[in-house]
Amino acid sequence: MDHTALPPFSSAPVQLRPRSLRPGGKEDGKSCQKVTVRMTIRKNDCRSNRPVNIVSCDGKCPSASIYNYNINTYARFCKCCRETGLQRRSVQLYCSGNATWVGYGIQEPTDCSCQWS
Repeated sequence: MDHTALPPFSSAPVQLRPRSLRPGGKEDGKSCQKVTVRMTIRKNDCRSNRPVNIVSCDGKCPSASIYNYNINTYARFCKCCRETGLQRRSVQLYCSGNATWVGYGIQEPTDCSCQWS
């Protein structure tokens, strides 16, 4: 029976790069960034009278699942596209129950980046 010796597992930290940054790699989607999404905001019987531009985070971030021989399982490294700061914003909503306008506070990202989940 032929046994191939494996090199010892290195305990050095793993350096991961997104596919688009690897040599010979190609861009396979937009990287994490702020985007604007149009939506109607509803809260109970109140709603915005038209769609509102809301800032959100969207895009690709690096992830990997690498086998670790020391623990005989896969180590997972995943980052998510998330907000790095928030700012408060007020949106006017019309409440049909009592025919009034109210200010509704929402949190919007000031910036976005790939972060450990």
